[in-house]
Formats: sequence, C-alpha cells, structure tokens
Amino acid sequence: MTTPSFHDLIAGQRNKGAPPVFNIPPGVSFVGRLAETMLGWADGNPLHLTEYLVLLPGRRACRSLREAFLRLTDGAPLLLPRMQSVGDVDDDALEILLSATLAEHDGEGGEAEAKNIFDVQPAITPLHRQILLARIIYAAAKKDASAAGSYEQALSLAAELGKFLDEVQTERCGFDRLQTLVTEEKFAAHWQLTLDFLAIVTQHWPHILAELGMIDPAERRNRLLEAQTRLWQKQPPRQKLVVAGITGSVPAVRDLIKTAVDLPEAMLVLPGLDVLAEEEDWPHIADDHPQFYLKLLLEHLEVQRRDVAPWPSAEAETPVAAFISEAMRPAVTSDGWRRLKNSDIIKETALKNLRKIDCETAQDEAFVIALAMRGALETPGKTAVLVTPDRNLSARVQACLRRWDITCDDSAGQALSETDAGRFLLLVADAARDVNSPVALLSCLRHPLATAAMQPEEMRIWQNMLDRTLRSVTLAEIPAAFEKIQAQNPEAGEAALRGWISVTEALAPFRDLCVCGGTQPLPSWIAAHLAAAETLAATPEKAGAERLWCGDDGEAAARFFQELGDFAGDVPDLTVTQYMSLLQNLMKTAVVRPRYSLHPRLAILGQMEARLYSADLVILGGLNEGTWPHDPGHDPWMSRPMRKEYGLPPAERRIGMEAHDFVQSICAPEVIVTRAKNVDGTPTVPARWLLRMETVLHAAGLHWPDAGELPDYAEMFDAPLKITPCARPAPCPPVAARPRCLSVTRVETWMRDPYGIYARYILGLKPLKPLERPPGAAERGQIMHKILEGFVREHCLDGVPENAHEILLEYGRREFEEMKLPDEVFVFWWPRFERMAAELVRHEREWQQAARPVLVEAKGECAFEAPAGPFALTARADRIDVMRDSGAAAVIDYKTGAAPNAADIVSGHAPQLPLEALLVSGSGFSGLETSKVAELLVWIVSGGNPPFKAQNYSPDTLRRAVANAQKGFPALVEAFDREDTPYYAVPDFAKAPAYNDYAHLERLPEWGYVEKL
Repeated sequence: MTTPSFHDLIAGQRNKGAPPVFNIPPGVSFVGRLAETMLGWADGNPLHLTEYLVLLPGRRACRSLREAFLRLTDGAPLLLPRMQSVGDVDDDALEILLSATLAEHDGEGGEAEAKNIFDVQPAITPLHRQILLARIIYAAAKKDASAAGSYEQALSLAAELGKFLDEVQTERCGFDRLQTLVTEEKFAAHWQLTLDFLAIVTQHWPHILAELGMIDPAERRNRLLEAQTRLWQKQPPRQKLVVAGITGSVPAVRDLIKTAVDLPEAMLVLPGLDVLAEEEDWPHIADDHPQFYLKLLLEHLEVQRRDVAPWPSAEAETPVAAFISEAMRPAVTSDGWRRLKNSDIIKETALKNLRKIDCETAQDEAFVIALAMRGALETPGKTAVLVTPDRNLSARVQACLRRWDITCDDSAGQALSETDAGRFLLLVADAARDVNSPVALLSCLRHPLATAAMQPEEMRIWQNMLDRTLRSVTLAEIPAAFEKIQAQNPEAGEAALRGWISVTEALAPFRDLCVCGGTQPLPSWIAAHLAAAETLAATPEKAGAERLWCGDDGEAAARFFQELGDFAGDVPDLTVTQYMSLLQNLMKTAVVRPRYSLHPRLAILGQMEARLYSADLVILGGLNEGTWPHDPGHDPWMSRPMRKEYGLPPAERRIGMEAHDFVQSICAPEVIVTRAKNVDGTPTVPARWLLRMETVLHAAGLHWPDAGELPDYAEMFDAPLKITPCARPAPCPPVAARPRCLSVTRVETWMRDPYGIYARYILGLKPLKPLERPPGAAERGQIMHKILEGFVREHCLDGVPENAHEILLEYGRREFEEMKLPDEVFVFWWPRFERMAAELVRHEREWQQAARPVLVEAKGECAFEAPAGPFALTARADRIDVMRDSGAAAVIDYKTGAAPNAADIVSGHAPQLPLEALLVSGSGFSGLETSKVAELLVWIVSGGNPPFKAQNYSPDTLRRAVANAQKGFPALVEAFDREDTPYYAVPDFAKAPAYNDYAHLERLPEWGYVEKL
C-alpha cells in the first residue's frame, strides 16, 4: 500500500474543510506507525527526513521514536528528522533562534522586537528555590510567635510551596488575585490565614527572583512556549512540522499547537483519541476521564472529533481498544452496559493477550513481574517494560532482577539518599552526631566505603572485634578495653588500638563541631562533614576522595554538595540536628540515574515516561487505588471551591491523565496487569479502572482470562522439590557435663525448653548483649523491683510510715532518673508508676495488719541428693512476709505483666513460687525462722487497669503446688542425671516459653514448630 505524502495528507484534510489533525488509536504502536509513515515520505532518499521537525511530549518519546526508526531500518545509517521535546528549548537553541530571527528583521525596531520575543531569563534550580523559600518561611515564623516552627518544617513547607508556584504559573493564574479571593460570603474566614501565608509569594518571592535575574521553571517553560508561538506566527519554521503524541495538558502547549495547526506545512497527530465512544458520551467526559485532555485540546483548536482523520494504516481498532472504550464510559451514560449481554461490542478476543494477576503481597507482585520480564528475554529480540508510579514496587522488581544479574533502566532513577555514596555520607554524619551510640558508629563502619586507611579485609576483622567489645563496654571504655586485649595479645591489641585511633581521628573534625553545641554556618558543617567522610573512606592505596566521589552516585553527591555550598549564604546557621534534617530532606530530591550496564531490552518507566514508548510486553504494576490512580489528597493551600474560583484545575485532572496513560498502555499487543491485595500489611482496593473492566465483563457475560502459569512459577521458584522434616533436637551430653545448680527461674526453662539449659550451661553459649535497645518489659521489671526493694527494706519493715506515698514517689524519681529513660518512654512509664504507687501504699497498709515483711530480695539455697551427686537449687525471692496470726510465711513475687495461672503453678510450668516455698520448708532462706508457707502471692505492679492487683492463690493450689514441687523437682533432677535423658527443644508446644534466646539454634521451623502452633 502506498503511503500518502505529507502534503497529500494535509491537502486531504483541508479539502474536507478540516484542519490537519490525525489520530493513531490505542493498540497501535504510536512511534512505530509514525516512523513507518515518515520513512514512506522519504521515498528512499536518506536526506528527505531532515526536512521534518517532530515535536514530541518528552525526551523519552524522542528516544522512542529514534529507536523505532532504527528497528524499521535494521540499524542501517539514517539521517533522522529533527526531534524536539515540547517546551524543551535550551539556552544554546534559544541563541540560535534569536540569531535566526534577527537575520529576518530589518532595522532597529525589528531587532528590539526579536530580542523581546526571546528575552527569557534562566530558571532557578529546584534546590536553590527550596532553600530560598525555606529562608523566607523560617524568618516569617520567627517574627510571629503564633506561627513558630522549626527549620525542618520550613524546608517541607518550601517544597509544597514550590509545587504551588509551578501549578499556578502553569495555569497562568496571577498572584494578584490571592488577596481578594476569600470573602465571608463564599469561604470560611480561616482560609484568610492561609492566604496571608501565601503573601510570602506575592510580596517577597518576585523581588528575590528579580534580584537573582531568574524565574521559576514553570514560568520559563511558559515563556519559551510563548516565544516559540510568536516566532511561528511571525515566521513559520522552514522545516515541515509534525506535532505528535501531545495531549495539551499545559495551556501554553495548547496555544503552541493551535498556532502549529494553522501553519501551511504542519500537522497534529493525536495519541489514542477514542473515536469509538458514542456521541452522547462525549459531552459528559469529566476531568477524571482518559479523554478529557484530548477533548480540551480539540475544543481549544475548535475541531470536532468527527473531523479528526485516522493516520495512514492505523484505522483498525484492536478488540481490546473497543473493550476499554466501553469500560471507560462516563458515569452518566454507564447504564449502556445493560445492553452488552446480547451485543457483539465486547468480544472474547479482546482479552486474548491480556492477563490480570492478583498477588497476595507487594513482594509477590514484584517477583511475578520480574519473572515475566526475565521470561521475555527468552525470546530473541523481545522487549518488556514495567509501567508503574509505585517507586517501592520498582525497587523491589530491580532487587528481584538482580538474582539473574540483570540491571534495567528505571526512568525515575534513585534518590541520592538511597545510593551507596549518599547512605555513607548520611551514616558518617549520624556517627559523628551520636557520639555515644554504638549502633550509629557500627552502621557507618560496616558500609563498604568505610575503611579508615585500612585494607577492606582488615577493616572487616577490626569491625567484628569492635562489635564484640561493644557488647560489654561503652564507647568511652573502648580504649581501655583494647589496652586490656593488648596485654593478653600484643599484636591483636595494637591493631585494635590503631584502628580505633584512625576512626576517631577521621570523625574528630565533625564531632568537634557537634560537641560544641549551638549553631554553625552551613559551610562549616559541609567542610567538617566531607573531611570526615573522605578520611574515613581512604585505603592505603587510594585517597578517600578517589573512592567517595567516583561512579554515578559519587559524582551526583559531589554535584549536590557543590550546589549546596553555592547557596550556603541563603541558609541560616544550623544545629547538627537541623543540618542532618537539611541533608535528609534535600538529598531525597537529588536523583541518580545509572548510565552503564543497563539491559537493552528491559525498562521500568513511570506513566509520563511510558507515553509513546513501545515494547512487545507491557506490564502495568501497582494498580491499586491510591497508587495508580494516585490519591488526590488535600490541597494545603486552597479548598476545592477556592481552587475553582482562582482558576486552578481540580485534583481529578491528574487522574484523567493517569487514566489516559493506563488506556494507552493496556491496549498494547501483550499486557500483564498486576496488583497486590495487601501492601505492608494493609488491604488494598483495586484501581477503579479494573473494577470498571470487571463490571463490563460481567455485563457481557465474560470473565477475566486465566492468569496463566506465572503465579505458579513464582510460587514454585524458591520452593524445594522435597521437604524432609528433621527430628526435634535432643542432645544427650555426658552426665558429668550437666549442670549441678540452677535457679528457680531457670527451672522454668528446664521444664518448658530443656535445650535452653543445654545451650546455656553445657555449651556455654550466652546471648549477646544488644548494642542498643530501647527500654522494654525487662527494664521496666528491673526498675520496679529496685524501687520496691529500697522502699520496703528502708521504710516498711517496721510498719508503713505516714508519708509512705511521698517516699515511694521519691524512690521512683531517683531510679527513673538514674536509668536515663528516653522522653518518649518516660511519659508513658511515669504516670503508670504514679497510679500504681498510690494503690500499692493503700494495699500495703491493709496487708501489714495481717503480715509483716521479713526478707526483701533474699537469697536462698538448698541442696538435694541425686544419683549424680548433690544438686543445688537457688532463688532470689522478691519478698517473704510472716503472717501475724500463724507465724507462717507468705511468699510474694512482683510482676509488671500477667500473673501465672493456677494450673501452671500446680503443674510446675510456672515453678518459681512453688520452688521458693520448697526452699522455705527446707530452711533455705537465712533469717527466716518459720518453715511453713501460708500464702503464695503475686503482686501485679503494672500501673495499668487496675494500677495494682494482689493475686492470691487458693489454699488448695498452694497445697498441691508445694506437694508437686516436693515430689516433682527431685524426680526432674533424677531424670536428667540419666545419660539417656535428652535435652529436648520445646517438649510441649502448648507450654513453649514466651522468650527463647536459642530458638535459632533449635531451628524450630525446620521440624514443624511453627505449623503446630
């Protein structure tokens, strides 16, 4: 079939009284069909394509069109047409346009007019703008006490204010209308406060830009487009113009397109105009509809949809396009779905190459996508692209692809703070700031860039030594600990000290600034920070700067700090916390894109970058409400009616653009649609478009096609071919190696998990002390026991004093202060303690009428004869009182959690109180005259609801528990004195310990522990 020439296409439209506007429908490769037609225009002459200028929506679209030409010519050398992103005119191109225009104008007046057309100032960078706006906001907040805020908040507000500036300038709404926008008749008065804040923009920002000789990026884009428009109005381009793939979402772009369409040698090619939609549907298309911007553009051009001509060889609509057109009906006319049951509008072939996969979690979704992309590579020359706005999903997919050593192009790039160099720089700052934090220091030192003038292997050995040492000493005690090591092993100790000196000297410049406190100028922070990072990154062969600032991420980090230093004069003096917040905030906006080692047939794109992109397999990921489409959220500056009054578009327009991107992508030849039913543990809702499609399928009597084998492959991929459960661990060490002494609390472990006793006392394995751990249940129990020990021992042995409540609170204040609890813990623990203290004192007065305290935190011990020799049982009783009437003992245990139930007390699975009673009966506690036990009690001192509770066990429970302890404990010792008695791991699943330090050694999941629970 002969391709109509460029002029024939234009003439054909104009002869029909219609402008040269064409359409390439969904389901047809836009760039492929455009390139094929343009090659036909060249008619074999390699120079003819240079006669054309193709205006495209973005740089990625330009790249896609270039690749389409190469595919069609099998990579043969070819002079391509000039391709330009709309509004993408750099300074050099601007100078060329100005020179060309000056040459066309005669006289002084013409030259002045030409210069006026192209008088476009440079745009301020986003980083510079955010810093300047933050300075204005911070200064305004400091003047107004009611609006006081931190510099970190000012930075966040500045980012939002920058977005507002771009939106207002894109829509060409003047700031002069802000002050008169709010009236009492229309809007609530509190909106005036917001507009007063926005006066920062109207009053100060334009003057600051004028002083800098710069303008905002959106304003510069508008001026460039307006300059291009005026230039074409005065002097049409010498090249034939093809405006392709642009929807006209920006008003200035719509004006440019209107001018272009009126030119004698220009045409417009629309992407995916829905010509199948019924005429009654078209007027009802709203902001969130995929055709909204195309409708807006046609109205701006004064073109009727019926006048848009099909592009050559692109007339045929694919079945899936008809299906999607029906699914996207406006809500007003959706009653038309009732007619689908007996209609052939929706054909089963529409879903032939479309698969929908619902995954359980986001990780499952990522692996299914990665598997599909990897499968595409099995077909020679086949390309695949993932289109998603979900950056977390794209990162997961990248991680899954790395298992096959595949790195693909991710158009969104990676935030500088997430790269190796960025993370290292933040970790160095964190380690310097938190001088007493071993976690911060070790996190920094474990980064691959941290070598501190050592070889990487030597650094790893030294880090492990430091880690082990920090489990028992603080950072301040490290030099003394290493000196002790040196006394035992001179070589190892000397290496340890040398490494410590290298690290401390590297961090010293930065730490000196941090220790000084107060604020410092930004250049001082940057200089100290980078000096510490470079010194810490050095090796014996390479300087730190050579290792730190190399690679894509290192170069991006260098540019970031260079730019930040250039604008340091606009940043107020900062504390170290503010400096860290500044880095974390701004480094997120700096994007790093790898340039090398990218797979040529795979890509991950956002919706905007995917426009006009062509691939054999298109995967649409993250199709959940709130992700794709995004959640419009709330405008922090204006209500919906205010936005409408001001002239800003509703938030749903962005959803309309996302819908258009979805429609264009889902009509590709082969499509996989994925979503996760749960993301981070939260149930999700399918994207509204998927629900519409499902409704249409149901109305037509159809259903989604089978998801195929991908989910099954993904599930089987890491599953072993055969699972052979291992036996429960049951070591039988020699009797001579078995312990001959245990405390009553360890006996509970002996009952519930004998393997824990084996690991602790026979293998000698002790749990490593955590480097840092926020205070938890154990610490809360310790502090309560210490407070009550001092209070009872010092003040309650001879009765409860009158001011007992004040004394107990004073003990609490002293111990809480000594523990140095974090504020976020203290504000919860202290009120609970105050509530508990009042109830405890009240109960103590009542209790001491019937009993008197005798022993507090008392140590007890008793030996039992056993087959392998005497076995010692020890205890540390929280408190033992003596009943005033009978003289028998009352054994009391303090708990900050729940009390053990009577059944466990009797059975011995909660043996502490029964065994302490056994020690009392055996005179195991020195200073206690009685050997009888009258009461077993647990005092719950939680401060909860109720704040205090005394749990008394019944006399029958006491009798049975003590009798079982007298009989059962010697039997337990006797059983383990036999060499054939194993130390089982968790003999009874129902009685498993709440905390198990040796669960990883017991490998519980391998022999069915988790399943049985």
